[in-house]
Amino acid sequence: MVKRFSFFLFLCLIPFLVVADDEDYEHKRIAQISVEARDLPKDSTFQSKIVEGKLKTKVGDVFSQNTFDQDLKTLSKDYDRVDPSISVKNDEVYISLIIWMRPRIKSIVWKGDFHFKKSRLKKELSIEANTLFNRQAFNKAFHKLKEF
Repeated sequence: MVKRFSFFLFLCLIPFLVVADDEDYEHKRIAQISVEARDLPKDSTFQSKIVEGKLKTKVGDVFSQNTFDQDLKTLSKDYDRVDPSISVKNDEVYISLIIWMRPRIKSIVWKGDFHFKKSRLKKELSIEANTLFNRQAFNKAFHKLKEF
């Protein structure tokens, strides 16, 4: 009986322990935000200030998990992948963002025995070479092409 009660008490406390862990950053001043890009194309001119400008989370402000979550959603629209890291030193928050640029579509190659001209297939796909790859847009266009 005592073991069951202890186990039940432990299960009831788990959500409070998790919440307490999430709030380690809340209400602490942001000391630094660093942005690093990975796998940049050779012709890319990446500037971390542009990424920082898109953020509502600013150096000197008080950290808010809700605002930071919104920032990550905003960045995920423009970049292929965003890997955040948050740490606390001397009661200040340090944010590190590693981002991966969206790849560029170099070319679209059509193979097979076609009942339609390639120009018609290109029109149906509606995605051009030398544009940034967006997985959702490509999947949508590809399904549209398959329906055609």
